[in-house]
Amino acid sequence: EPLVHPQYVPQVMLEMMCVGPECRSAIMVRQTGLNGALIIRIHRDDAWLEEMIFWLGRFQSEFADKECLPHENFFWDDEEYGDRYRAFVQQTKELQHQRVEFVDKVNHKEIQRANWAEFKCGSLFLDDTYETS
Repeated sequence: EPLVHPQYVPQVMLEMMCVGPECRSAIMVRQTGLNGALIIRIHRDDAWLEEMIFWLGRFQSEFADKECLPHENFFWDDEEYGDRYRAFVQQTKELQHQRVEFVDKVNHKEIQRANWAEFKCGSLFLDDTYETS
């Protein structure tokens, strides 16, 4: 199993971009159901971020600004940019191996969890959408 699934890496990359250029890495804790938690560091990739900004801009101009729903696989078969997009998708998948570093593991028994039998508030969320009964 990978340290982190590839769909989470872009989110963390964009969060680092929002913090600013001085943010060169971020720590992520990935908790598993039964095997504890993995503490990992994701290293920033400025070239990948530049390419992501290009694709976000294309998405905005082609769909969001026109209030148009994107079709399935909207950039995959694009005549002008399809090859570039497919390379970007492949690069995104590879980030989990190239830019992710294992830091530590926390054993399952060492993770503090809510004791629902003694939990009196009813919800860990600020809104009322979670029911405990």
